[in-house]
Amino acid sequence: MNAELIEKSQKFGEKVIRFCKEVKLDAITQSLITEIVQSATSIGALIVKADGNVDSRTYVRRLDSCKAYCLETKHWLRMIAEADSETKEKCRELWKEAQELENIFTKMLLNSNLKNN
Repeated sequence: MNAELIEKSQKFGEKVIRFCKEVKLDAITQSLITEIVQSATSIGALIVKADGNVDSRTYVRRLDSCKAYCLETKHWLRMIAEADSETKEKCRELWKEAQELENIFTKMLLNSNLKNN
Protein backbone atom coordinates (compact mmCIF):
# COMPACT_ATOMS: atom_id res chain seq x y z
CA MET A 1 0.00 0.00 0.00
CA ASN A 2 1.11 3.50 -0.68
CA ALA A 3 2.19 5.29 2.53
CA GLU A 4 1.38 8.61 0.87
CA LEU A 5 -2.23 7.53 0.33
CA ILE A 6 -2.55 6.49 3.96
CA GLU A 7 -1.16 9.85 5.05
CA LYS A 8 -3.39 11.76 2.61
CA SER A 9 -6.47 9.91 3.87
CA GLN A 10 -5.64 10.52 7.50
CA LYS A 11 -4.80 14.19 6.91
CA PHE A 12 -8.15 14.58 5.16
CA GLY A 13 -9.93 13.25 8.25
CA GLU A 14 -7.97 15.68 10.43
CA LYS A 15 -8.91 18.60 8.16
CA VAL A 16 -12.57 17.65 8.39
CA ILE A 17 -12.36 17.54 12.19
CA ARG A 18 -10.76 21.01 12.29
CA PHE A 19 -13.39 22.29 9.85
CA CYS A 20 -16.23 20.93 11.99
CA LYS A 21 -14.94 22.89 14.97
CA GLU A 22 -15.58 26.06 12.94
CA VAL A 23 -19.14 25.24 11.85
CA LYS A 24 -21.92 27.20 13.55
CA LEU A 25 -23.59 24.78 15.94
CA ASP A 26 -27.35 24.34 15.95
CA ALA A 27 -29.75 21.38 15.93
CA ILE A 28 -29.18 20.76 12.21
CA THR A 29 -25.42 21.18 11.98
CA GLN A 30 -24.79 19.11 15.11
CA SER A 31 -26.30 16.06 13.42
CA LEU A 32 -24.47 16.74 10.16
CA ILE A 33 -21.14 17.14 11.98
CA THR A 34 -21.57 13.76 13.67
CA GLU A 35 -22.18 12.12 10.30
CA ILE A 36 -19.31 13.77 8.43
CA VAL A 37 -16.76 13.10 11.16
CA GLN A 38 -17.70 9.43 11.07
CA SER A 39 -17.51 9.14 7.29
CA ALA A 40 -14.39 11.27 6.74
CA THR A 41 -12.34 9.59 9.47
CA SER A 42 -13.45 6.13 8.35
CA ILE A 43 -11.60 6.64 5.06
CA GLY A 44 -8.23 6.77 6.82
CA ALA A 45 -9.12 3.97 9.21
CA LEU A 46 -10.15 1.61 6.42
CA ILE A 47 -7.15 2.32 4.22
CA VAL A 48 -4.90 1.49 7.19
CA LYS A 49 -6.81 -1.77 7.66
CA ALA A 50 -6.50 -2.50 3.93
CA ASP A 51 -2.76 -2.02 4.26
CA GLY A 52 -2.67 -4.87 6.77
CA ASN A 53 -1.93 -8.43 5.81
CA VAL A 54 -5.30 -9.26 4.20
CA ASP A 55 -6.40 -11.41 1.29
CA SER A 56 -7.24 -9.77 -2.03
CA ARG A 57 -10.99 -10.11 -1.54
CA THR A 58 -10.86 -8.26 1.81
CA TYR A 59 -8.52 -5.66 0.30
CA VAL A 60 -11.00 -4.92 -2.50
CA ARG A 61 -13.93 -4.72 -0.04
CA ARG A 62 -12.03 -2.21 2.06
CA LEU A 63 -11.10 -0.11 -0.96
CA ASP A 64 -14.74 -0.16 -2.00
CA SER A 65 -15.74 0.99 1.49
CA CYS A 66 -13.18 3.82 1.30
CA LYS A 67 -14.74 4.95 -1.96
CA ALA A 68 -18.23 4.77 -0.43
CA TYR A 69 -17.13 6.88 2.53
CA CYS A 70 -15.71 9.47 0.12
CA LEU A 71 -19.10 9.67 -1.57
CA GLU A 72 -20.86 9.94 1.78
CA THR A 73 -18.48 12.65 2.97
CA LYS A 74 -19.17 14.69 -0.15
CA HIS A 75 -22.89 14.42 0.58
CA TRP A 76 -22.46 15.69 4.15
CA LEU A 77 -20.27 18.56 2.94
CA ARG A 78 -23.04 19.63 0.61
CA MET A 79 -25.58 19.48 3.45
CA ILE A 80 -23.34 21.48 5.81
CA ALA A 81 -22.81 24.13 3.13
CA GLU A 82 -26.59 24.44 2.88
CA ALA A 83 -27.10 24.56 6.65
CA ASP A 84 -24.32 27.12 7.28
CA SER A 85 -23.74 29.33 4.26
CA GLU A 86 -20.55 30.77 5.77
CA THR A 87 -18.86 27.39 5.24
CA LYS A 88 -19.55 27.08 1.50
CA GLU A 89 -16.02 27.83 0.31
CA LYS A 90 -14.35 25.52 2.81
CA CYS A 91 -16.91 22.80 1.98
CA ARG A 92 -16.06 23.20 -1.68
CA GLU A 93 -12.33 22.74 -0.94
CA LEU A 94 -12.93 19.65 1.18
CA TRP A 95 -15.37 18.28 -1.41
CA LYS A 96 -12.59 18.49 -4.02
CA GLU A 97 -10.21 16.61 -1.74
CA ALA A 98 -12.82 13.91 -1.13
CA GLN A 99 -13.27 13.68 -4.91
CA GLU A 100 -9.51 13.23 -5.38
CA LEU A 101 -9.50 10.40 -2.85
CA GLU A 102 -12.54 8.83 -4.50
CA ASN A 103 -10.76 8.94 -7.87
CA ILE A 104 -7.69 7.24 -6.39
CA PHE A 105 -9.79 4.47 -4.82
CA THR A 106 -11.76 4.02 -8.04
CA LYS A 107 -8.52 3.58 -10.00
CA MET A 108 -7.19 1.13 -7.43
CA LEU A 109 -10.42 -0.87 -7.58
CA LEU A 110 -10.30 -0.98 -11.38
CA ASN A 111 -6.68 -2.13 -11.28
CA SER A 112 -7.42 -4.81 -8.70
CA ASN A 113 -10.42 -6.06 -10.69
CA LEU A 114 -8.30 -6.25 -13.84
CA LYS A 115 -5.70 -8.33 -11.99
CA ASN A 116 -8.36 -10.66 -10.55
CA ASN A 117 -10.03 -11.32 -13.93
